[in-house]
This record gives sequence, C-alpha cells and structure tokens, in this order.
Amino acid sequence: LTDLENMLGLLNKKPQVTNAPNANTLNVKKGEIAFNNVSFSYNANRPILDNISFKVKAGSKVAIVGASGAGKSSLARLLYRFYD
Repeated sequence: LTDLENMLGLLNKKPQVTNAPNANTLNVKKGEIAFNNVSFSYNANRPILDNISFKVKAGSKVAIVGASGAGKSSLARLLYRFYD
C-alpha cells in the first residue's frame, strides 16, 4: 500500500518526462495496451524488465502477479509515463 501511495503521489508532481516538441497527438482507436520488447531498469546493474511483450485488448481485464521486485509496479509506472 505504501508503494501505491507513493506512486499515486507522483500524479501531483510536475512531470520530468514530456512529449517531444514534434510528437503526434495521441489518437486512441481501440484502447489496447501493448508493450513490445520493453526492457527497463532503475539501475544498469539490476534489470527489472527484460524484453517483455504483451497486449491487453480493449475491454479485457488482466492481473499482473509475481514476487516482490518482479516489476509489477514498474509496469504501471511505465504505462503512466512516470519514466520515459
């Protein structure tokens, strides 16, 4: 719960990650979420996500489960663009 509170608290901060000046306007057509070959780490010596790919179709529900430190919260942070 503490991690969730910290993550939601980020919504009140000015984002460091912004759209590129020439970025296209987001045009949501189907409402799908897709991660294609995503790798991520907070520290180069400890990868959190390594080449993960998945798609969540519009209207679907998905549960992300795993051990502590497996990258569940990191997926949510990437989805909400807390990290570029």
